[in-house]
Amino acid sequence: MKMLHPTILAALYLLLHSSPVFAGILVSMQNTTITGSGFIDVMIASTATPGSPDQLDSFSAKLVITPVGGAVAGGLQFSAVQSDAQQALPGYVFFGNSLTSPPLGNVTSGSATGDTYTFGDATNTGTGVPLNSSQPPFLLGRIDLSVVGGLAGSQYTIALANDAFTDFLDPTFTQLSIDPASFSTATVTIGTLSAAVPEPGTWVLMLFLCSLMLGLRLRRRMLAKAQP
Repeated sequence: MKMLHPTILAALYLLLHSSPVFAGILVSMQNTTITGSGFIDVMIASTATPGSPDQLDSFSAKLVITPVGGAVAGGLQFSAVQSDAQQALPGYVFFGNSLTSPPLGNVTSGSATGDTYTFGDATNTGTGVPLNSSQPPFLLGRIDLSVVGGLAGSQYTIALANDAFTDFLDPTFTQLSIDPASFSTATVTIGTLSAAVPEPGTWVLMLFLCSLMLGLRLRRRMLAKAQP
Protein backbone atom coordinates (compact mmCIF):
# COMPACT_ATOMS: atom_id res chain seq x y z
CA MET A 1 0.00 0.00 0.00
CA LYS A 2 1.34 3.38 -0.99
CA MET A 3 2.01 5.82 1.90
CA LEU A 4 0.63 9.37 1.77
CA HIS A 5 3.09 12.19 1.43
CA PRO A 6 4.06 13.73 4.83
CA THR A 7 2.67 17.13 3.76
CA ILE A 8 -0.74 15.60 3.05
CA LEU A 9 -0.65 13.79 6.38
CA ALA A 10 0.13 17.07 8.16
CA ALA A 11 -2.77 18.81 6.41
CA LEU A 12 -5.16 16.01 7.39
CA TYR A 13 -3.97 16.22 10.98
CA LEU A 14 -4.69 19.98 11.12
CA LEU A 15 -8.17 19.47 9.69
CA LEU A 16 -9.00 16.77 12.20
CA HIS A 17 -7.42 18.58 15.14
CA SER A 18 -8.31 22.17 14.35
CA SER A 19 -8.09 24.63 17.21
CA PRO A 20 -11.37 25.80 18.78
CA VAL A 21 -12.96 29.07 17.69
CA PHE A 22 -11.42 31.98 19.61
CA ALA A 23 -13.56 32.92 22.61
CA GLY A 24 -13.35 36.11 24.58
CA ILE A 25 -14.69 39.55 25.37
CA LEU A 26 -15.92 41.37 22.26
CA VAL A 27 -16.10 45.18 22.32
CA SER A 28 -17.77 47.05 19.46
CA MET A 29 -18.86 50.54 18.34
CA GLN A 30 -21.06 51.68 15.46
CA ASN A 31 -20.16 54.40 12.96
CA THR A 32 -22.01 57.63 13.73
CA THR A 33 -22.42 61.27 12.73
CA ILE A 34 -22.53 64.18 15.17
CA THR A 35 -22.90 67.95 14.88
CA GLY A 36 -21.61 70.10 17.72
CA SER A 37 -21.84 67.36 20.31
CA GLY A 38 -23.09 63.80 20.62
CA PHE A 39 -22.11 60.39 21.87
CA ILE A 40 -21.00 56.96 20.80
CA ASP A 41 -22.11 53.76 22.51
CA VAL A 42 -19.47 51.19 23.36
CA MET A 43 -20.98 47.71 23.50
CA ILE A 44 -19.70 44.54 25.12
CA ALA A 45 -20.48 40.90 24.37
CA SER A 46 -18.66 37.58 24.52
CA THR A 47 -17.90 34.87 22.02
CA ALA A 48 -17.77 32.29 24.82
CA THR A 49 -20.22 29.38 24.76
CA PRO A 50 -23.29 29.44 27.05
CA GLY A 51 -21.86 26.43 28.89
CA SER A 52 -18.62 28.29 29.68
CA PRO A 53 -19.41 32.01 29.85
CA ASP A 54 -17.02 34.85 30.59
CA GLN A 55 -17.71 36.12 34.11
CA LEU A 56 -17.09 39.87 33.92
CA ASP A 57 -16.63 41.53 37.31
CA SER A 58 -14.58 44.64 36.52
CA PHE A 59 -13.07 46.42 33.57
CA SER A 60 -10.88 49.26 32.40
CA ALA A 61 -11.12 50.49 28.81
CA LYS A 62 -9.00 53.04 26.96
CA LEU A 63 -10.38 54.74 23.83
CA VAL A 64 -8.38 56.83 21.36
CA ILE A 65 -9.56 59.30 18.68
CA THR A 66 -7.52 59.52 15.47
CA PRO A 67 -8.16 61.99 12.60
CA VAL A 68 -8.70 60.52 9.15
CA GLY A 69 -6.95 62.07 6.16
CA GLY A 70 -6.82 65.86 6.42
CA ALA A 71 -9.14 66.14 9.42
CA VAL A 72 -7.93 68.66 12.00
CA ALA A 73 -6.15 67.04 14.95
CA GLY A 74 -8.25 67.67 18.06
CA GLY A 75 -11.26 68.67 15.95
CA LEU A 76 -13.22 65.89 17.65
CA GLN A 77 -12.63 65.37 21.35
CA PHE A 78 -13.93 63.34 24.23
CA SER A 79 -16.01 65.77 26.31
CA ALA A 80 -13.99 66.88 29.33
CA VAL A 81 -16.99 66.22 31.60
CA GLN A 82 -18.66 62.89 30.87
CA SER A 83 -22.30 62.33 31.84
CA ASP A 84 -21.75 58.60 32.57
CA ALA A 85 -25.31 58.11 31.28
CA GLN A 86 -24.82 54.35 30.91
CA GLN A 87 -25.19 53.74 34.64
CA ALA A 88 -28.86 54.77 34.52
CA LEU A 89 -29.70 52.67 31.45
CA PRO A 90 -31.13 49.13 31.82
CA GLY A 91 -28.85 47.86 29.06
CA TYR A 92 -25.70 48.73 30.99
CA VAL A 93 -23.63 45.63 31.76
CA PHE A 94 -23.49 46.52 35.48
CA PHE A 95 -26.95 48.14 35.71
CA GLY A 96 -28.15 48.14 39.33
CA ASN A 97 -24.89 46.52 40.40
CA SER A 98 -22.31 49.27 39.85
CA LEU A 99 -19.58 49.83 42.41
CA THR A 100 -18.17 53.11 41.07
CA SER A 101 -19.67 56.56 41.50
CA PRO A 102 -19.20 59.15 38.72
CA PRO A 103 -16.87 60.15 37.25
CA LEU A 104 -16.06 56.75 35.80
CA GLY A 105 -13.12 57.95 33.75
CA ASN A 106 -10.65 60.61 32.78
CA VAL A 107 -9.99 62.50 29.53
CA THR A 108 -6.35 63.06 28.61
CA SER A 109 -4.38 64.27 25.61
CA GLY A 110 -2.01 62.06 23.63
CA SER A 111 -1.16 63.22 20.13
CA ALA A 112 -4.02 65.78 20.21
CA THR A 113 -6.17 67.59 22.77
CA GLY A 114 -8.81 65.42 24.44
CA ASP A 115 -8.12 62.43 22.21
CA THR A 116 -7.87 59.77 24.94
CA TYR A 117 -10.49 58.56 27.41
CA THR A 118 -9.98 55.82 29.99
CA PHE A 119 -12.90 54.59 32.06
CA GLY A 120 -13.92 51.61 34.15
CA ASP A 121 -16.33 50.10 36.64
CA ALA A 122 -16.93 46.96 38.71
CA THR A 123 -19.83 45.05 40.19
CA ASN A 124 -20.97 45.99 43.67
CA THR A 125 -21.58 42.35 44.58
CA GLY A 126 -18.21 41.06 43.38
CA THR A 127 -19.87 38.05 41.76
CA GLY A 128 -19.54 39.16 38.13
CA VAL A 129 -21.92 39.13 35.18
CA PRO A 130 -21.97 36.06 32.90
CA LEU A 131 -21.50 36.87 29.20
CA ASN A 132 -21.85 34.39 26.35
CA SER A 133 -22.48 34.24 22.62
CA SER A 134 -26.23 33.62 23.00
CA GLN A 135 -26.82 37.07 24.55
CA PRO A 136 -27.25 40.42 22.80
CA PRO A 137 -24.51 42.99 23.49
CA PHE A 138 -24.64 45.02 26.69
CA LEU A 139 -23.78 48.70 27.00
CA LEU A 140 -20.26 49.22 28.32
CA GLY A 141 -20.17 53.02 28.02
CA ARG A 142 -22.05 55.95 26.51
CA ILE A 143 -19.18 58.25 25.65
CA ASP A 144 -19.80 61.98 25.16
CA LEU A 145 -18.06 63.70 22.22
CA SER A 146 -17.54 67.36 21.34
CA VAL A 147 -16.72 68.98 18.01
CA VAL A 148 -13.96 71.55 18.62
CA GLY A 149 -12.97 73.13 15.32
CA GLY A 150 -13.67 70.02 13.28
CA LEU A 151 -15.02 70.82 9.81
CA ALA A 152 -18.24 69.38 8.41
CA GLY A 153 -17.50 66.19 6.52
CA SER A 154 -14.30 65.48 8.46
CA GLN A 155 -13.93 61.99 9.83
CA TYR A 156 -12.27 60.51 12.89
CA THR A 157 -11.85 56.96 14.10
CA ILE A 158 -12.35 55.75 17.65
CA ALA A 159 -10.65 52.55 18.72
CA LEU A 160 -10.12 50.50 21.85
CA ALA A 161 -6.43 50.70 22.75
CA ASN A 162 -4.63 47.37 22.96
CA ASP A 163 -2.48 48.19 25.97
CA ALA A 164 -2.31 47.79 29.75
CA PHE A 165 -5.15 50.28 30.31
CA THR A 166 -7.62 47.94 28.61
CA ASP A 167 -8.39 45.07 30.96
CA PHE A 168 -11.37 42.80 31.72
CA LEU A 169 -11.35 40.74 34.92
CA ASP A 170 -13.45 37.99 36.50
CA PRO A 171 -14.32 37.86 40.24
CA THR A 172 -10.94 36.26 41.03
CA PHE A 173 -9.16 39.14 39.25
CA THR A 174 -8.12 36.82 36.45
CA GLN A 175 -7.81 38.48 33.05
CA LEU A 176 -10.45 37.52 30.52
CA SER A 177 -9.35 36.98 26.93
CA ILE A 178 -10.20 39.77 24.48
CA ASP A 179 -11.37 38.89 20.98
CA PRO A 180 -9.01 40.56 18.45
CA ALA A 181 -12.05 42.04 16.67
CA SER A 182 -12.48 44.32 19.71
CA PHE A 183 -9.68 46.51 18.40
CA SER A 184 -11.50 47.42 15.18
CA THR A 185 -12.26 51.12 14.63
CA ALA A 186 -15.53 53.02 14.41
CA THR A 187 -15.80 56.16 12.25
CA VAL A 188 -17.34 59.40 13.47
CA THR A 189 -18.29 61.95 10.80
CA ILE A 190 -18.78 65.65 11.56
CA GLY A 191 -22.20 66.62 10.25
CA THR A 192 -23.43 69.95 8.86
CA LEU A 193 -25.27 72.27 11.22
CA SER A 194 -28.69 73.01 9.70
CA ALA A 195 -30.66 76.20 10.26
CA ALA A 196 -33.15 75.79 13.06
CA VAL A 197 -36.81 75.60 12.00
CA PRO A 198 -39.02 77.70 14.30
CA GLU A 199 -41.65 75.87 16.31
CA PRO A 200 -45.34 76.74 15.62
CA GLY A 201 -45.47 78.84 18.77
CA THR A 202 -42.41 80.75 17.58
CA TRP A 203 -44.11 81.54 14.27
CA VAL A 204 -47.13 83.01 16.14
CA LEU A 205 -44.84 85.19 18.23
CA MET A 206 -42.97 86.38 15.14
CA LEU A 207 -46.23 87.28 13.36
CA PHE A 208 -47.41 89.14 16.46
CA LEU A 209 -44.20 91.17 16.64
CA CYS A 210 -44.37 92.00 12.92
CA SER A 211 -47.97 93.18 13.29
CA LEU A 212 -47.02 95.26 16.31
CA MET A 213 -44.13 96.93 14.48
CA LEU A 214 -46.33 97.62 11.44
CA GLY A 215 -49.01 99.13 13.67
CA LEU A 216 -46.51 101.41 15.40
CA ARG A 217 -45.19 102.67 12.03
CA LEU A 218 -48.72 103.46 10.79
CA ARG A 219 -49.51 105.26 14.02
CA ARG A 220 -46.38 107.41 13.74
CA ARG A 221 -47.27 108.36 10.17
CA MET A 222 -50.80 109.35 11.20
CA LEU A 223 -49.49 111.46 14.07
CA ALA A 224 -46.96 113.12 11.77
CA LYS A 225 -49.71 114.06 9.25
CA ALA A 226 -51.98 115.40 12.02
CA GLN A 227 -49.35 117.84 13.21
CA PRO A 228 -49.63 121.38 11.64
